[in-house]
Amino acid sequence: MRPGRLAIYRVTVTNKGRQTVPAGTTVRITLPSAVTPRLVVDFGWHCTTEGHVLTCQLDQALRAHHHWSLGIAGTISADASGTLKTTAKVEPSGATATEVDRLVTRRR
Repeated sequence: MRPGRLAIYRVTVTNKGRQTVPAGTTVRITLPSAVTPRLVVDFGWHCTTEGHVLTCQLDQALRAHHHWSLGIAGTISADASGTLKTTAKVEPSGATATEVDRLVTRRR
């Protein structure tokens, strides 16, 4: 990834438990301060953005051993460098989130 370019993330929430997780399960995704969110592809989710934090609620129940993903596009600041880390936290417990894309910026 290069500073000033587009960053694409995919976050997957998986129910690893034995019980269905109810609709309204929330995932909070914190993007690096060097990434400004521009677009969230959230089919099955309702997402809001405040600064670099996205809060997304699942519109339906998440059955045991199933998952839902969402995509995020953002712009990397022109002065970004190094590894940009994203975190994701799911509430309630019983489901986990994985952020599969790690960004390493390279100067031109």
